[in-house]
This record gives sequence, C-alpha cells and structure tokens, in this order.
Amino acid sequence: MRGSTVFHSLRSWTSKLHQQLPLSPRESQRLLNALTTSFREQLDHVHPTGAGGDQSQTKTAHGNGSHAPTTASSRGLHSSAASADKHLASILTNPLLAKGAATATSDTDRELAKAKAELERHPAQDPIALLEEHHERGAASVALARLCLAHFEASLRPLEVTLQKKRVAEVQPGKRILWWLWRSDSHQTTAFVDDLTFYEPLVKAVVREDLESYLWEWLRIDMKLAEAEWVDGPQNRSNVASQSFLARERHGLRWKGRLLRTLVLTKLVPPYGETPSLNNALDCFFRGMDLHDGGCHIPLQPAGSLLVRAVCPDQYAYERVDVSRYDRFRATVNRWASSNGANQIQGSSRRRVAAGFDLAQLDLHHPEAPSPKSTLSMFSLLHRYNYTYW
Repeated sequence: MRGSTVFHSLRSWTSKLHQQLPLSPRESQRLLNALTTSFREQLDHVHPTGAGGDQSQTKTAHGNGSHAPTTASSRGLHSSAASADKHLASILTNPLLAKGAATATSDTDRELAKAKAELERHPAQDPIALLEEHHERGAASVALARLCLAHFEASLRPLEVTLQKKRVAEVQPGKRILWWLWRSDSHQTTAFVDDLTFYEPLVKAVVREDLESYLWEWLRIDMKLAEAEWVDGPQNRSNVASQSFLARERHGLRWKGRLLRTLVLTKLVPPYGETPSLNNALDCFFRGMDLHDGGCHIPLQPAGSLLVRAVCPDQYAYERVDVSRYDRFRATVNRWASSNGANQIQGSSRRRVAAGFDLAQLDLHHPEAPSPKSTLSMFSLLHRYNYTYW
C-alpha cells in the first residue's frame, strides 16, 4: 500500500507539468528528489535498518563472547542500502542522462523555437510585431530580433523593387528594431556586441529607411554617456580601478567599430541594387574618423581594412575613385591600424607589419601613379628580419 500511495502521489504531481515543454532545472530537481525519496522509502520497507532480527543477531554475537566490533554488524545491516545507493548513483550519472541534461534548452532558446514555429505557421504576419509582443512579456532577445528581421528580409526577395520599398515603408523594420534595442537596453549586452551576424541586416534596414542619421546620433550620444561615466568614475579611484574601467570601456567599444564598418559596407553594397560608390564609402569612413578624433573613440581598423580590400583589388568594379580621397585615406593608414579598441596593445608589431602591407597595396593600386616600391620594400624588410609568423 505504501508504494502504491507514493506512486499515485507522484503521478498526480507529474500530471501538473506541461507535457509539451522541457522541464526547467528546478522542476527536474524536484522530480529527481521525489523519485529518490520514494526509492529510499521502499528500500527501507524491504530492508529495514533497525529490524529486530538484526538486533538479535548482534546480541547473540555478544552473548557468545565474540569480540567482533559492532561496525561489522552495522556493515551487514546497511549492505543492501549501500548497494542500492551505488546502483542509484550509477543510474543518475549515466551518460544518457547527462546528455539529456546537456541538451536541455534555456528559456531564451525555447522562446526562439516557439517564435520560429509561429513565423512558419503564419508567414504573412508582421514579424516585428512578434518581437514587440515578446518584449511586452519580457521574453525578447537579440537572437529573436535577428530571427524576425531575417524573416522579413526573406519575404522581400520575391518582390520587385517598387513593392519592396512599399513593404519596407509599411513595416519599418529597421526603425522598430532599433527602438526596441534602445528601449530594452539590449544594445548594452554582450549578446548584441558580439553578434556579428546582426550588424549587417540591422544597419542595412535602418539605412534603407533613410534613418542613417539615427546611427550617427547613437554614436554621439554614447560618447556623452561614456564621458559622464568617466567624470563619476576613474578620476577619483586608484590606478588599478582606472585601468579596469578603461579595459571595460575598450571591450565595449567593439560595437562602434563594427557599426562603422557596416555603414561603410552599405555604401559598397547599397540597398535596392543602387550604384555602389567608393567615394561615398570613403566619406563615411572619414566621418567616423572625425568622430573618433572628437573623442568618440571608435575602432577604425575594421572599416579601414574593409576599404583597403575594396579599393585595391576591386576598385574597378566601382565608379572611378576620387584621387584626393584616395590620398587622404592612404595618409590615415598608420592611425587607424592602431585603433583596434581592446587589442590596441596586444600584437602591435604584427599590426605595424599589416599597416605596411596596406600602404604597399594602396601604392600599388593608386588610380593615377601606381608604384611597386613600397611592396618591394616590405618584402625586403620581412626577409631581413625573418618574420616567420607571416
């Protein structure tokens, strides 16, 4: 009867669990504790540790003058329990159970899977509205925003450019996702900073809606907030605290460099199949450099490297580049090559060599006076100092 009662109580408790969702860690632990308790109670019922027969065996042993220690009798009494404990432990540590625990999805992954299924069931619905609904429930995430934006972009591909523009004007995905990013403070999270697949579709969507000014203002506002934090922060602290603050700041600056790089990319690959322009891309880079010089501290290296790759081997795929812009960009290489945020100190020698190669490529592909001298000098220098890591 006792085992049956335990079984029915367990069944009534587990029936309250949602059958279609994985158990949370707390629920899994509660179920495990209940099963363990039930198992031990049944074990104690079958092999009681305080049974009278066992006690009589102990008394008989002492009555016969045996000097065997009581621990031997105790070991015999608990041998069944110890064996059962060992068996139970082997079950609980089974790799199959460990695999099941390792594959348990988090709440964020669960919400993401549900949202993906919802979008597949209703492909015609506004995907950004789904993100906003999750935000109201406190269940939105950067991964969900990326999913919703990707779903919207996929819905545009079969449409003609005129219909694409109409659809974009109706939904405004770039503006709405950007507002969500700011309103939820998700732009300050590592999930956003390090999500390299999110920058390009987000910036592309914002620029496509003629809202590029929002992104530049974002950089300026963030600069003001950083200055305010500096006033309240490291100037009144020890050097160690100040260095820690600066390290965190450099770590957080990465998104700025990635944002600027993507802005430059939108000039090289503009929306709606418009004509790409190296001159516009260079102007965008110079604007970011002006902000950097004004105290915005934008890592310029990602955008600079992108432009070198575009200007040198592929410049003939674009309209003719302006020579004055080209020369100005070449003159800035040594500056932006060392502005890589958190990596400013590490690998500085390697970056100097990389900057030398960038300069050599720019000289080799100059639109009016190409010259191989810098390239030959770089190869000679590398051979002389034996830069084996290259």
